[in-house]
Amino acid sequence: MTRLSSNAEHMYQTLISTTAHLPDDQQHIVRRAHAFAERAYEGRTDRFGAPMIAHPLRTATILAQLEYGSSLIIAGLLHAVPNTTNARLHAIASTFGYDVGAIVDGVSDIKPTARLTDEEARIKTNEKLGQALINDQRVAVLRVADMLDTLRHPHLLLPQDRNAVAEQALRVESRLARAIGRPDIALKIESLCYDILGVTFCASGVTTAEAEGKLEQARRDIYNSIVQAAFGL
Repeated sequence: MTRLSSNAEHMYQTLISTTAHLPDDQQHIVRRAHAFAERAYEGRTDRFGAPMIAHPLRTATILAQLEYGSSLIIAGLLHAVPNTTNARLHAIASTFGYDVGAIVDGVSDIKPTARLTDEEARIKTNEKLGQALINDQRVAVLRVADMLDTLRHPHLLLPQDRNAVAEQALRVESRLARAIGRPDIALKIESLCYDILGVTFCASGVTTAEAEGKLEQARRDIYNSIVQAAFGL
């Protein structure tokens, strides 16, 4: 097992402290999942040099703070493993059970191959995600927690990607949060999105009045999407 950086060690201890609502045997499995993730991410860092395990640790902590069960917390720790490491999904399922494997699979990408173009892989990934959201609400919970952490750390996104991520979150994860009965999380997501969009608008030379107008339009758009989803209007 690798030695965690002091920051990652602090995040790990924060995660463990937020799993007190779980029985002892489930807390032990969360620790095993962390060890699995630590091995999978060994030596891997993001573009800023931070350990790649940091985002999964924060995502899992969000799920623990919301007092979800161990399967979701473990899936939060492992959700990016198939996309960003050499570890295979079947290793996750065989080690931590079908439930965890199914949740992680729901948010994992289908990778391009010699017979599958990038665009075809993207379409198939979206189709798989849509079916997973229908089959298991926990996939939606994980998507929401994942996005919440991403929005809390916009400096970790490429500048040219920040607007697109915020706009997606307003369209998708905000609605998912309400669908799973967490309007409080939806409001947090929307607030973070408006902050990101507002900063970007002002930084690109748009006046404050124009930025406020764009934000108000974004609010109307998300309200309309909620009404459509709830009442089919």
